[in-house]
Amino acid sequence: MALPEHADMNLTTIIHQNHVKGLEVKTQDGQWLAFDASPSSFVFMTGDAFQVWSNDRIKPCTHRVVMNGEEGAVRYSVLLSTFYNGTVNVAQELVDEQHPLRYKPLNHLQYLSSQLGQRSRVCLQSFCAL
Repeated sequence: MALPEHADMNLTTIIHQNHVKGLEVKTQDGQWLAFDASPSSFVFMTGDAFQVWSNDRIKPCTHRVVMNGEEGAVRYSVLLSTFYNGTVNVAQELVDEQHPLRYKPLNHLQYLSSQLGQRSRVCLQSFCAL
């Protein structure tokens, strides 16, 4: 199974790369880079909720997975989200005159629920931006 281009909606994703190849990360200039980590590496990627918490200082990692035809290939991922009714607030230390508050509190469950069954994602900015 391959995964098309996307950014995760959660706080962070940690992937144990192991021997399975196929993770590609999109650079700011739109190029795709194959990520070829050592088998003992972990990959840390930020998601939409991290963008809210950081007040747009850290953007989600756009990535995709392409399959190389290995039978039985398994990649292990851990998704870190807020609790059931968790709310993500912008860290006040990241708000100042040069970086005004950009987001109202993000109810993570409502945001995730708004995406269920949708062919295209609701933009984070349209969901909780000020």
